[in-house]
Amino acid sequence: MFYKGSEPEGDKKTPGALQLLNVGGFYVRRRQKSLPVDNDNVTISSPVLVDTALPDLFSITIQNGGKLVFSRFDNHDLSVHYILIDDGGEMHIGSEDCQFEKYVTISLLGEPDEPIDIPGFGQKFIGVRENGVLELHGKDKLSWTKVSKTVSQTDPDQLVKFSHLEKDDVMKAPGLNIYRFQKDGTVIDSIHEPISRNQNKVNQAIARMEVFMDGIQNGDVVAIATQGEVIRKASLDLSGLVSKFDEVLGAHSLGDVVKGSAYAYIGILGDDASVDEDLQFENNKRAHASVTLKLDQFNTRFTVHSVNHKRGRKFADFVVTDVQEEEPIIEVVDDASSWTKGDRVFITSTDYDWKQVEEFTLLDCPQCSVNQIKLNEPIANTHFGEIYKNVDMRAEVGLMSRHIIIQGIVTRGNSNGGHVKILDNVCYNTFGHGFFIEDGGEKYTHIEGNLGLGQKSWKGLIGQVGTTGTIPTDKTPVTFWITNPLQILKNNVAAGGDGVGMWFVYPDEPTGPSRNLSLMADKEARHTPVEEFYNNVAHSYIKAGLFVDNIEQDDLTVKGYNQYDPREVPTDFNSQRVPAIFTRLTGINIYLLQILVYILSIAFFGYSCVFFIVRVCLCSWTYTLYISAYKNRRQNAWIRGGWMVLRRAS
Repeated sequence: MFYKGSEPEGDKKTPGALQLLNVGGFYVRRRQKSLPVDNDNVTISSPVLVDTALPDLFSITIQNGGKLVFSRFDNHDLSVHYILIDDGGEMHIGSEDCQFEKYVTISLLGEPDEPIDIPGFGQKFIGVRENGVLELHGKDKLSWTKVSKTVSQTDPDQLVKFSHLEKDDVMKAPGLNIYRFQKDGTVIDSIHEPISRNQNKVNQAIARMEVFMDGIQNGDVVAIATQGEVIRKASLDLSGLVSKFDEVLGAHSLGDVVKGSAYAYIGILGDDASVDEDLQFENNKRAHASVTLKLDQFNTRFTVHSVNHKRGRKFADFVVTDVQEEEPIIEVVDDASSWTKGDRVFITSTDYDWKQVEEFTLLDCPQCSVNQIKLNEPIANTHFGEIYKNVDMRAEVGLMSRHIIIQGIVTRGNSNGGHVKILDNVCYNTFGHGFFIEDGGEKYTHIEGNLGLGQKSWKGLIGQVGTTGTIPTDKTPVTFWITNPLQILKNNVAAGGDGVGMWFVYPDEPTGPSRNLSLMADKEARHTPVEEFYNNVAHSYIKAGLFVDNIEQDDLTVKGYNQYDPREVPTDFNSQRVPAIFTRLTGINIYLLQILVYILSIAFFGYSCVFFIVRVCLCSWTYTLYISAYKNRRQNAWIRGGWMVLRRAS
């Protein structure tokens, strides 16, 4: 059973008794039971607490008073083909008053040809039927923000202070390389000694290296790497050298080097805690050893590599880098103090190619303000961070490792399955559509403050909705796919993808399960104005930023002119014509079309787009004022309609 609120009375600790466990604000009554095994179909009809590792399961069905609760004290990894929360079933990860602060990874397994087709869900899903409950309450974290100043591409000349392989006199013979550095990365001295097959020559090389090591001073940074095969012949005696390295430097693993292996060492003479060494043995004809030493007080990182490839390159490299360039600190608009070390973030592209998005892991940064974050690697591309001619072109920064909260909130009296609030979410790196209003029957979905990008074209078979979950238009993926005009879209950003940012495309009648629910009359959608469209942004798309055209067919293809002609009474096609209003749309850096709109009555307010060509077709009356757009290769706006107003643009 579940108990909400204060802890219930009863024996919680008596051996053999039922246990009452406080999990996510609930008290769970639990008996010890055996765990499922691999590929089990699990049915839950009583409360179950997940507080241990589970095998890969085929399915989980929660029903008839069953409750699946994840322990808030552990991280969890669950692999399963699907989870079905049926009538009377509940699944909880955290609660409103006891947020889940660990991590849960649910991996949905399965191949397209598997004979699974759960009515209404298909394959690979977490599905909730009527009277089922799914609650996911993670720790409150900032969903996404924007950079507050331009993030410049890291300059390689500023990043790399020294690189061994960039020297003109690099020796390629097999042997040992030793470097001696100052702590700021300045090279003091170095030596490369080839290792011969002849013992006398080996002894001479050992003597030279011993002299070199005798000159090393306390506080010097010492780096060593093997290059290729050091053990040229099994009978060679390197014991004197091995003993010297062990005695002077604490290089304990050098004596274990064998044919095909790679060895790297770094350390400060006199500081045993700084020593790091790596010995790797041949794996698939290749061995790669590497070590690093970071000295924050000197803004320096030393990295040593040894690569021994049986049929490829054999080399050693010593690289000294600038830590501030290697671990850049960037400034963001919002308070990002809820983001912590280890969180994964991305920075969106502000150019035509959305694939210039970059991913990073956050580092600990005691010196950072609440509006600064430290990244774990250099910046590959420049990300613009300015408001240019009243156009907000600042790159978005999204949190990838954030916890997800899904809430269905009824705000009106309809029963069409809509009224969902989708607030402050990130949808990133998907095949096919992102935020997806599917059937054309959903109404009054409140979509606000969301960031979407990385919707990629589906390259596989199309139309197998019951197996792959794909539909024909997934070949032209859309970040915000809207099939009913009665939606609220505010303050959203579509930040790049293979297709379109926002596509308004209506069926003549709702499709799929919504067809016979009397949600919209035949052709009502084409005569219904958009409920609300305010302050949305689309940039870095291959085809178009905003697309208002075509009709969704019953087979989920799209074709034809939309004949969008909003009326005061949508079911009375002879009633007074009213405009569809799109307020404060910003379109930036679209390859083909900034906006494509086929509509008879349209009003654009506060439209932003720089350096573009406006094409207006078949318009009986048009009024434009202060139009600007930029960086678009073909048409940025292609508008066909009658009553169109664009004003207060910048």
